[in-house]
Formats: sequence, C-alpha cells, structure tokens
Amino acid sequence: MGGSNSKEKNELDREVRAPTPVTNNNKDQLLTNIDDYPEKPEPYVEYAVFLADNNKIKEAEEQFEKGLKIEPENTFCCGGYALFTEMVKKDMKKAGDLYEQGYRGACRKQILDGVDANLLCNYAMYLTNIKENHKKAEELYKRLLISQPNHAVGNGNYAMLLKNKLKDYEKAEVHFKRAVEGAPNEPHWYLVLSNFYTEAKKDKAAAKEYKEKGKKLMKK
Repeated sequence: MGGSNSKEKNELDREVRAPTPVTNNNKDQLLTNIDDYPEKPEPYVEYAVFLADNNKIKEAEEQFEKGLKIEPENTFCCGGYALFTEMVKKDMKKAGDLYEQGYRGACRKQILDGVDANLLCNYAMYLTNIKENHKKAEELYKRLLISQPNHAVGNGNYAMLLKNKLKDYEKAEVHFKRAVEGAPNEPHWYLVLSNFYTEAKKDKAAAKEYKEKGKKLMKK
C-alpha cells in the first residue's frame, strides 16, 4: 500500500510528455498517404510512429530519416523523431540535436501552432532533466505559452519547473490552474494541483477540493 501511494505521488510530481499527434493506425492508409504525398515529411513521420508503436524500431528510424531529409527543420518530424530517439533509442545527444533542429524551425514562425508547442514542451523537459538548463527551459515554456496560452501540458510542465527547480510557488500555482483550465476533463491536472496544495501550499481545503474533482472525473 505504501509503495502504491509513493508511486502515485511521484507521478503527480513530474512533467508529462506531449505526444506526437498521430490518429491514423491503419497501415494501408499510412502507406497510401506516403504514395500520395511523397514530397511531404508528415506521412513518413506518421508511419514511423505506427512502426515504433509496433516495436519495429529499425524500420521506424528509417521512416523518420526520410521525413527529416525532406524538411530538416520540420517541427512535426523533429519533435517525433527526437521523442523516439530519447525514449526508445536512449540516445540523448542525438535527441538534443533533433530538438534543437526543430526549435530552429519553430523560431522562424511568428505564431506557434500546437505541433510547435509540443516540440518546445518536450525540449524544455529534456533541458530540465537531462541538461539541467533551467534557464533555457523556462525560455521555451514562455515562448510556447505566448502562442498557446491554454496548452495544458505546457502550463503544467512549466509549473513543475517553477515548483521543483525555481521554487517560485506563486507563479507555479498560476500555471497549474491554467493546466486545469486547458484540460478541464483531464483528471491528472486536478490531482497534480491537489498534490501541490498539499505539499507546497499546505492548503488542505484546496487540496481536498481539487482531489475530489479529479477523482470524480476518473469515474466517468
């Protein structure tokens, strides 16, 4: 029982990765998309994610490379490939290079879209945990939240950085609440905020309120 509670607490005290947004799991359709749009990197990335999910690691890497060759600073390609390289291949140096490559592409845009924001979010998490470069991580979070102020994972992860590394509890509270507002049907951020009120703010009433809301959503 104690181990289970400890595991839950740890999960509520760390960042969440922004996934590569791929919704098509039909292999035939994914291959058709490559045939129809061979000049675009996105079909190769979507197929690569499908292959990785099916434990076809070498084949997935080949598809990521094909997408990257078409558009080296494409944020969808770099973000997906970097996440794959970090989490599956465990090649932290290459993952960092890919994140930075995609970040250069995002920096050319005046307004970031959701894909750009996901890349910056995961890159900031990499900088926090692998490089311990909290200053640059905060810069990335601020940049993505200018364009995507309701990005739940961006707000939640930034709040984690503020709480755990920068010890700015007031600003952390603001961004934890924005994470809840950005994903009002996602119980995770309610429970994270409850944990924050318990551990950092010592506010039992607020902790109870958000925990009850999170548990209620989990039952739906």
